[in-house]
Amino acid sequence: MGISGLKQRGSFHWGEVPPFWLPEADSKGRVICGVVRELAEELWDWAFRYVEKELCDGAAALEILQEVSIAVSGRLQEDTEVGRNLKGYFRTSFIHNVDHRVLRDSRIEYEGLIHELEQNHHPRAPDWIRAFETRLSLKFLAAYLPPPVRHMFYYRLLAYSWTEIALVFRISNKQARSRFYYGVRKAYEDLLTIQAKRRHSTESEI
Repeated sequence: MGISGLKQRGSFHWGEVPPFWLPEADSKGRVICGVVRELAEELWDWAFRYVEKELCDGAAALEILQEVSIAVSGRLQEDTEVGRNLKGYFRTSFIHNVDHRVLRDSRIEYEGLIHELEQNHHPRAPDWIRAFETRLSLKFLAAYLPPPVRHMFYYRLLAYSWTEIALVFRISNKQARSRFYYGVRKAYEDLLTIQAKRRHSTESEI
């Protein structure tokens, strides 16, 4: 049975963990490596329960598990250090993905009559246009970071502490912070320089 089949509500009883199933690759041809697939199967019960608790939609668990498995497989190929604590990295990635969905799916709650909506509604969802633009900007900036700093950047996006990052890179907290902020500042300056050159080039063509 595919993910699409398991996603339908009612395809399994509430509270029952459905069978583990993940394809070898997604529709874009991105592959889940063997070690990550084995880990995903090991953590499947936990992953399903976590999604059911946080999203009240256990049927979405396999979709999220596949998405995270593909991302972690890619990170493992880029940075073998991830493999030193692969289970911790996978769990953190999964929780981060679910937390993102919780925010994305937030709704506006309100109390009172219709004419009181303006005064009584309680906005809970963030400005997703700004959040989306920020996410794109961060990904664009990451392309200009040197590899070690880029790895730190991804760990920070997953809410890893500086203590955890320092252990991964076998340096002190102070050194980790210093290298990270210097690398980000340098990449930002490079990005501004490139943008200025592009603007100048475009204006010259007009």
